[in-house]
Amino acid sequence: MITVLFTASYLIMIYEDLSNKLMLRRMLLGIHFIGILYFVELFNASHLMFFFYAAYIIPYVFQVKKKSIEVFMYIIAFAITIFIIAMNHRDYLLFMAPMSVVIILVMLGNFKLLESKKLQDEIRNQNEHINTLIAEQERNRIGQDLHDTLGHVFASLSVKSELAMKLIDKDVDKAKEEIASVNELSKEALMKVRSIVDNLKIQSFEEEIMSMHTLLDNANLLFEFKNADRAQSLSPTKQSALAMILREAINNVIKHAGATKVIGELIEDENGLSMIVEDDGKGMKKVGNDDFQSIKKRVHALNGQFDVHLLNKGLKMTVTLPRGDETL
Repeated sequence: MITVLFTASYLIMIYEDLSNKLMLRRMLLGIHFIGILYFVELFNASHLMFFFYAAYIIPYVFQVKKKSIEVFMYIIAFAITIFIIAMNHRDYLLFMAPMSVVIILVMLGNFKLLESKKLQDEIRNQNEHINTLIAEQERNRIGQDLHDTLGHVFASLSVKSELAMKLIDKDVDKAKEEIASVNELSKEALMKVRSIVDNLKIQSFEEEIMSMHTLLDNANLLFEFKNADRAQSLSPTKQSALAMILREAINNVIKHAGATKVIGELIEDENGLSMIVEDDGKGMKKVGNDDFQSIKKRVHALNGQFDVHLLNKGLKMTVTLPRGDETL
C-alpha cells in the first residue's frame, strides 16, 4: 500500500498541474516523504536516494522559492531520515553521509539554475523591449526625415511641373527653365532619399567612435578612446545603445564642461563590460539626482549601472553593462 501511494503521489506531482492546489500539493509531498521514511526504516538506508526526486520536483515542477513550506518539509523529512540511518543503519552511514551532501547540493543547485534561467528570461525580455523601442524610434525618425526633407521638394516639383505645362505653348524658354528646375529638384530628392537610406544602416561601436573623432576635432577637442574593439562582444542593438550613451556624454562635455580633452575606454571582465569617459573640464560641485537623467534612462533600459565621479579637474563617468546570454 505504501509503495502504491508513494508511486501515485510521485506521478501526480509530475504530471498534474498543482500550481493552484496548494494543500493537495503539500499532502502529496508529505505522502512522498512518509514513503521514503518507511522504506529507509523497514528496508535499508539506500532508499535515501529517493530524495533526488523531490530535489527536482520542488524547484522545477512546483516553482517555489527556497524559503517555502515545501522546502521546509523537505529539510525536516531529510533530517529525520538521516537520524533513522544513524540510529538503525550505521553500517550505511559512512556511504550515505557524503551522498546526503550531494543530494542537498543538487537541491540548492537546481534552485540556482532556475533563478539563473529566470534572470536570463528577464534579460531576453528586456532586450526584446529595447529592440521594440529602438525600432519605434527609428520609424518615427524616418517618418520625420521624410516629412522634413522630401515634403517641400515634391510640393515644389508639383508646382513647377504645372507651371511648365502652362508656359510650354506661350513661353518655350521659360518653360525649359522650369523643366530644368524640376530636373534639379528631382536629383536633390534622390540624394536626400539615399542619405536617409544610408542613415538606416546600424553602425558598429567602432564606426561610431570614428564619427566621435570627427565631431570632437571640429569642436577643437582632443579625443582618445581605447579598446573600442571590445564592443564586438555586444549585440548590434546594444552597440548602438552604448554608442548613443557615449554620444550624449560627449555632447554634455562639448556644451557644459569647457574641456580640452576627452578620454574613453572599454574594460571587459567576468562581470560585464564597462565604458569609462573622462574629461578635463570644469567639472561639477556635486552630482544631483536630476543630473544626467537621459543617460540614466538609457543605462537603466540596458539593465546597467551608471556612476559619476568628481575629479580635481573634470568628470569621470562609468557605464557598466552586465553579462547576458550569448552576448552582452
